[in-house]
Amino acid sequence: MKFGATLQQPKSHDALLRLQDAEVRLLESMRKSIEMRIKSDKSYANGLGEMVKQAQRLDNAEFSNPIFEVWGEIIKKTEDIASRVRQNAEDMSSKTVEKLSLLINEKKASRKMLAEERQRLDAELAASKREVETQKSEYAKLVDKLKTERAKYEDLYNKSKGGSKFEEAKSKVLKTCTRLHKTHNQYVVAIHDYNQQHSAYLRTTLPGLLNYHQAIQEDMVEQCKDILLEYTLLASTCSEDFIANQKDIDVAVNRINHLTEYDGFLEKYKDSQIEEDTVVFDEGLLEDYSGTLQKDKIAVDDLNLESVEHR
Repeated sequence: MKFGATLQQPKSHDALLRLQDAEVRLLESMRKSIEMRIKSDKSYANGLGEMVKQAQRLDNAEFSNPIFEVWGEIIKKTEDIASRVRQNAEDMSSKTVEKLSLLINEKKASRKMLAEERQRLDAELAASKREVETQKSEYAKLVDKLKTERAKYEDLYNKSKGGSKFEEAKSKVLKTCTRLHKTHNQYVVAIHDYNQQHSAYLRTTLPGLLNYHQAIQEDMVEQCKDILLEYTLLASTCSEDFIANQKDIDVAVNRINHLTEYDGFLEKYKDSQIEEDTVVFDEGLLEDYSGTLQKDKIAVDDLNLESVEHR
């Protein structure tokens, strides 16, 4: 459907202008929302950056067990993700928001042009219609005036009264008749001009304006679609880069195997088993002793009975 054939009446024209206003408000809301998303994504990227810095403070130079390596890969991929999120946010700011701002300005200018041009066309048509009414009113006045003056003239004529009054009445009739003929022509021309203008208004000028405006609006819809596609691409974490990073992280984590985790460590730090160390009673301690104490046996007597019981 075409604007030119369906939106000619003032009511539908006003609805079209309200639609333009609503679309401008929508675009402005989009811009504000995307600006909030940019701020949020930058904050998220900074948070990931702080996480990476915290993880990098740990010195694991001595050991290279798989779990250490996996964590290192996770941090590296997290750093890549933070960089991509930050770059996408910058692109949203420099590209998407800028395009939205330009589209908003174009939308406002288009709305203004439609309103002003429709107002101009309507004003010109109304002026042409007023000219018809002006000539019609003047026509009616002159017809009445001529009727009155002609009646006075005929009365003087019938009474065969010559002289200055008769000539004056005759002159007035002639003058008014001349004005009437002139006004008649002006009235006819005004009607012709209005009808031609009104016909062009309905068939060419107004439909042309509305159809031209429709073409502009449809082009802006396509621009808006491109902007939203760009936004969804920059805002998505399902793009190839993010998916590849996530797959790398998943692969790294799945390499962890509790059965082989310490193989490398054992190979590097393996050593001989500790030899058995048996302690025996030193019999030399009893060489110069004479009494009841014997090697490898607990002595139980009046001297240590209480202490043995407590043990």
